Amino acid sequence: MQTIPLKEYDLSAGLYLIATPIGNNNDISVRSLEYLQSVDLIACEDTRDLKRLVRHWQLKECKTIAYHQHNEASSAKGIIEQIKQGKSVALVSDAGTINISDPGAILIRQCLQESIAITSLPGPSSLSTALSLYPHHCDFCFHGFIDKKSKSRKEQLESTRNEMAHIFFESAHRIIQHLEEAASIFPEREILICKDLSKSFEQIHFGKLLDLSQNLPLEEGKGEFVLIYSPYSDEKDNAEFLEKSIRIALQAGLKNGAIWDWLKAHSNLKRKDFYNHIEKLKQHGKT
Repeated sequence: MQTIPLKEYDLSAGLYLIATPIGNNNDISVRSLEYLQSVDLIACEDTRDLKRLVRHWQLKECKTIAYHQHNEASSAKGIIEQIKQGKSVALVSDAGTINISDPGAILIRQCLQESIAITSLPGPSSLSTALSLYPHHCDFCFHGFIDKKSKSRKEQLESTRNEMAHIFFESAHRIIQHLEEAASIFPEREILICKDLSKSFEQIHFGKLLDLSQNLPLEEGKGEFVLIYSPYSDEKDNAEFLEKSIRIALQAGLKNGAIWDWLKAHSNLKRKDFYNHIEKLKQHGKT
């Protein structure tokens, strides 16, 4: 492997958030590598993952401590003390950017509350990588890992019936059940499915839920998925559909009240909006 000349810095006391590769070890910045070998202490989810990265880049060994979801509160307290004693501390996750469905929030909050310097180094993230592949521009909502329980998972999916894209992480152990459940709720909805991003065997699929849930050669096992649900659109909420329905009903001689009784049972239209539609059609002579 070709080595890169790396500087060492005399870093000030504080917390340094360093993103690590999500699959390909080469997806890390020179600055991140330099800071990893310059800090006094590295707090990480799994010391074994960090050591593999250090060996790959032939970095100078650094003292490490475990910082994960099971010891986050107690470990944060110890890290704060180290920083107050003048130490520079890096916080890394197993893969990706800190605090995106990974531990970090407790320590970051305490640093902010105590006015301790925090530096965040930009880097890899499965969230931003998947979004760069998404073929639409729209607002989005990131949920992190979806609930493991089927009932709660369905409730979360039902809550996405709006005009935003919705992004979930999902385990390979539950992906098949997840897609089957989602397809039963909105079969025609489009979804982007990403697995093992940045790896040589990454998978990227885009299409309607029903088609993908039935035809994708997915296997349960290792790895994580990023799922981006397209904004939800229902024909019941489609302005063109509503206008056409009202116009046909008026031309057939139906009274406003009768049309409203039918529409409220077959659409999500509000009464006030219904009468606004009526007035607009009359003004434009489409009745």
